Amino acid sequence: MKNIYIYSTYIIRSLVIIYLVLRISKPYLRFYIAFMFNEKTDWNKNIEKPRLLFYQFGSFMILISFYKFSENLGLDSIEDVINNLASWLLFITGSVICYSTWTKWFKKTFIPRAKAKLKQANNFNLSISEQQLKSLFNNLIKYDFIDEEKNSFASFRNVFKEDWNNHDDSIYFKFKGPEVKEFYDLLDQNFPSNSLKLINFIEKSKVIRKSNGELYKYNTITKARNRGLESKYSKELKAVFSQL
Repeated sequence: MKNIYIYSTYIIRSLVIIYLVLRISKPYLRFYIAFMFNEKTDWNKNIEKPRLLFYQFGSFMILISFYKFSENLGLDSIEDVINNLASWLLFITGSVICYSTWTKWFKKTFIPRAKAKLKQANNFNLSISEQQLKSLFNNLIKYDFIDEEKNSFASFRNVFKEDWNNHDDSIYFKFKGPEVKEFYDLLDQNFPSNSLKLINFIEKSKVIRKSNGELYKYNTITKARNRGLESKYSKELKAVFSQL
């Protein structure tokens, strides 16, 4: 029984590895031959580099799985069973990681999301329609929360939709720290598809200002939150967003 398990394990894993090696090698062999003959290739670094990274992780896990299996060839004790299960888990996970690079999910979903996460934030990437943005601007004017003389809708839109380095616009709030924090929270809750972070919103973007032109201080706002200071205009701020 023990020998059957060992042999069947080696056969199954060997077949999977042969398939993975052939599948991985085929396109890169084609790239290499084309390169040697000075022919153009369809090499896409935005896909192939992440793919190679996945291959490295997957191959490493498969290698470790063989090491653990070779140390525990039997099923004579609970420890042996656990180690064999761990070995199979590593092997299957490594194989799935390699295989996942050939799926539509890897190209269409994983790579764009990974690039978005790694990209240095210089935009709030707020997923909000023009109509919602216009309503938000009008509601803030209605409740006298922003300085109408210093804010136009064009500048308001630039702050939320454009890269911060591509314009000189800012939003001038008539808020103190707790109100700015609540505005940020409500914005994040109502439009969750964004790259908003409090430190970027308050400090790094340099587009959120007091009516006198000064920047809000991130440390002051976080300390106010930690002390439990409530927004003076909480009800009105909620009304601003409820009317979008």
